[in-house]
Amino acid sequence: MQAKRKLLPILLVLIAAAVIVTACGGGAGGQEKTWFNLPATPLDVNPDGTLSLYGIGLPVGAVLPATLVQQLQSADVQQLQVRIGANGIVIYSNGQELPFISWTSESAKNLGAALSAAGITQMDMNQLRTVGLGLNLKFPPAQGQPVLDVPRWRGETTPPAAAAATGQPISLGISFDAEGNPSALGMSPEALAAIAGGALPKLDPGTLQMLSTMGLNKLQISTTPTAITIVANDNMPFPSLAYDAASLQRLVDLVKPMMQGTPDTLATIEQVAAILPNQNLNLTVGFNGTQVETKLSDLPVGISDSGNITFGGMPIPGAAIPAATLDQLKSAGIQSIGIAATDGGILLAANGQMLPKITYTDQGLNTLANLAGATAGVSPQMITGGLQAVTSAGLSTSVALPGGQAAPAPTEPTFAAPDLGDVPTPTLRVAATVKDGQITSIGGLSAEQLAALGVALPTLPANVTDALKGLGAKQIDIVTEPNKLRVTADGTDVLGMEYDQASLKAAWDLAKPQLANGPLADPGLQKLIEEQFLPLLPGTDLKIAITLE
Repeated sequence: MQAKRKLLPILLVLIAAAVIVTACGGGAGGQEKTWFNLPATPLDVNPDGTLSLYGIGLPVGAVLPATLVQQLQSADVQQLQVRIGANGIVIYSNGQELPFISWTSESAKNLGAALSAAGITQMDMNQLRTVGLGLNLKFPPAQGQPVLDVPRWRGETTPPAAAAATGQPISLGISFDAEGNPSALGMSPEALAAIAGGALPKLDPGTLQMLSTMGLNKLQISTTPTAITIVANDNMPFPSLAYDAASLQRLVDLVKPMMQGTPDTLATIEQVAAILPNQNLNLTVGFNGTQVETKLSDLPVGISDSGNITFGGMPIPGAAIPAATLDQLKSAGIQSIGIAATDGGILLAANGQMLPKITYTDQGLNTLANLAGATAGVSPQMITGGLQAVTSAGLSTSVALPGGQAAPAPTEPTFAAPDLGDVPTPTLRVAATVKDGQITSIGGLSAEQLAALGVALPTLPANVTDALKGLGAKQIDIVTEPNKLRVTADGTDVLGMEYDQASLKAAWDLAKPQLANGPLADPGLQKLIEEQFLPLLPGTDLKIAITLE
């Protein structure tokens, strides 16, 4: 008994010494260890969410909803322990580590300074790191579940070793001006709203003021195989989220019972947990007009077996390819489709084979957008804005179809010069007039004269008519030169295509499955196109002059 009485003052002195060391800033200046670990305070969580300490109810009311207690019980969570120390803030479920907040003396100092500047707290985070604190929430086992033998806490968790992300990074950026308006890819808030289908949220003045007070003008959030890191102003690291595959899976198991009513959300969480260690994503957010860059080279886009379009292994909500379209592509032998956006052009490839390159001017882009928008039922502004955005970001990707082989994204091609052999250059001149979508003459013969000869001139499809009107021109010319086709409006280039025999053949092979019920379905006609027309087209001298009345 006498020994116990002597021991108590000694313990009190040790605790007081630890507190004094902390108060004197013992953790500042880069200390990376906890000076003194206190035992975790054990709190029993009752079924109604109230707390008890050593069997004595605490007069704080229910701190957890009863439903949450039941959900944790259904996940067989019997202990949730939180530890704060030099390495971070760690949560253990039944003694097993979950993803946790990892910090160093520098990142803790930066966090404390930012919180202090914002008036949130004056707490010195490095002082907090010197004394290990803990809280252990104990839950009663669900009915029929045995009491688990949860291992005792044995010391601080060491953050996973830093691992560099692999592969080409995906760099996304968004900026907010002094009024809180967002912009990205050099696009205005209005253009972004057109792409997003609605106005994007603004940062309120209070948030902007707080960020300014904290001295934050830029945040960069990056993923690595073992962490999500945050760096402010290019040189101020903040605490990170540390994890590994095992801790991410434990988190999924923990939240499953809470997500039974939202299966889509649960599926998303599971997908994120599965692919997060393999991502190389950089998100940069600028404030007060600080401009940031977006790079979309080697974009990780894919197609799942069900036809869902994925990004980084995760399905994009609402984005899918119909099963019939997938079947048609497969029937054409297509295993991968590549696309790249360049300044004034779109590069396409199938199975790594280049297709004709599409070129355009600003006027031509608007025409394409109007035509494609009417066909797809989307806003032309969304198409033009999106294409301009991906062009500025250097979009390039190659998408493998389910069961297909991946191929590199297309790069700027060098098309082979036309080789007509002994065939003289084919020359064709056609003049036509169009009024309100109706071809009124061709080759100098009116529709009435041709009708008398048994030839009925067709009416152009409505979308083609609209596209022609959209050019706002009186004269449309379609002309060719070696490896090129150009569409001009009143003498100004608007659209074009570059190609050679191989790219035309690849495009034809891709299109053939779509011709089963059309006028080009005849096998003899298809053979004529393949053997006579396509080989000669790269060297054909063609001019079709269309006068719009």
